[in-house]
Amino acid sequence: MEKIEAKLNVPSPVEQSLQELVESLKRGAGDNLQSVIIYGSIARGHFRPGASDVNLVILLKDVSASELDKIDSPLRKARNSINVNAMIMTGSEVARSADVFPVKFMHIKNYHLVLFGDDPFADLSISPKHLRIRLEQELRNISIRLRNRYVNLHQDRSVSIGLVTNLMGSFAVQLRTLLELTGKPLPQEHSTKAHLMAAAEAFDLDKEALEAASELRRGVAPALEVQEIFARVMKSVDKAVDVADQLEIKE
Repeated sequence: MEKIEAKLNVPSPVEQSLQELVESLKRGAGDNLQSVIIYGSIARGHFRPGASDVNLVILLKDVSASELDKIDSPLRKARNSINVNAMIMTGSEVARSADVFPVKFMHIKNYHLVLFGDDPFADLSISPKHLRIRLEQELRNISIRLRNRYVNLHQDRSVSIGLVTNLMGSFAVQLRTLLELTGKPLPQEHSTKAHLMAAAEAFDLDKEALEAASELRRGVAPALEVQEIFARVMKSVDKAVDVADQLEIKE
């Protein structure tokens, strides 16, 4: 078995499972396999065993049902063992889809490691205008979800914690994109908390509430009450929406 050359900060069983997956994909897909790329928290060096998904982009030359059948078994095994979440595309679809997945592809471009094959994300061009529109949509989705859950479930402390903590990772991705679009300084540390704090500084968001939410996400008991965190995070999300909405992009 060939050792994965990408530097992964993960437990050895996870790395072993990834090596086995890549080898199984190579055997199953043969010449049809173009690339296997890992992205997200694991590529940022912030993998949390039992909590983090292992996000992959798998590029095939042919994505017909008969070819997908050839990689079904190793992917099912990897999903069960290490929570693999695979996005299967052709290489040509990457550039053609950048206009509809600009935020996601920007995140992949910033944080990815190639486990096998070539790298179509390295030089991928993403339109700032497409990025701004999708960013505002993503932020508004987070805002609406928080409001709906607050009204329906805010008396349930455990549900409130789960909702806030689950959305912090996505919110941090959107905030990093907002930092980039506005030319604000990016944090040197590639963590959810670092991006939340950098955005709080840049856009005058509620730093205390966002820090408390990031601590909740790590399983640390915060100084603030959960309901107060929930309410204050909602205000910060709405403020970020306003920044994205009013942002003028020149290409």
